[in-house]
Amino acid sequence: MISRRTGSGQLNARGFTRLRQEIPRRVIGPENRTPRLMRIGLNIVRRTRVCRGFVGEAMTIRHGDPAKFWSRVDRSLLWWESKGSPARWRLWRDVFWGREGVYVLVRCGLLTGALAMAGATNWGTSAGGALRVAAIALATLFLFDIMIVHVSIAFVSRKPASLLRSAVLSTFSFFQIPLGFAVFYLCNADSFNSALTWRRAVYFSIVTATTLGYGDISPKPEASWAQLLVMVELAVSVTFLGVLIARLIALTTVPGQQGPGGLKGRS
Repeated sequence: MISRRTGSGQLNARGFTRLRQEIPRRVIGPENRTPRLMRIGLNIVRRTRVCRGFVGEAMTIRHGDPAKFWSRVDRSLLWWESKGSPARWRLWRDVFWGREGVYVLVRCGLLTGALAMAGATNWGTSAGGALRVAAIALATLFLFDIMIVHVSIAFVSRKPASLLRSAVLSTFSFFQIPLGFAVFYLCNADSFNSALTWRRAVYFSIVTATTLGYGDISPKPEASWAQLLVMVELAVSVTFLGVLIARLIALTTVPGQQGPGGLKGRS
């Protein structure tokens, strides 16, 4: 695909025809316009990332359009941050608007309630099964919200925030990830080599998230679902730590100056 660098939109068919006509004149010469030489000139253009002067503007030739895909990803992340997150739901968005700290505390309380529901019930009864399903759904929603919102803030919106406030809330959100996965572990307590209470589930989840791995509690060899949950928690925790570090570096870097480690600030 051929697109303009000046932001005026993609090149239309007439502009492409003009480009084909200009190639023999500027690359090959007006007197040698044979089809073979034209193909050679087109191959030169296709292999060149930036071609200047053919139609009076800088042209970028790309196969496919990955920018469109990543633009959709950016819009999706911004939509979740501004509208899809539970903190932005119409029912109570006025309560949490501008009060992200209150929302983080409420989210922690709801995750704790989900953990209590999972520990006080079992799959043997219909009511207990329904409560455990509700606890799993709540934990899944908040884990997804934690990841998507922080990725959007760190890499897409980059909205200004207090450094200390942002660091405290992000760290507090990181420790809510083990709380959410503890709900999953407690609902699969039979898949571990020792009996799980809610305390032991939280302990095992924190040890897993921080990659310590003492080994006193571990999934059974035949418990594939529990092993999958452990791998997912490790991936999510490590990814969140990377996002957290990137966000703190971006916040501590002054525009136009060098930040920590010699990084330059955003201009």
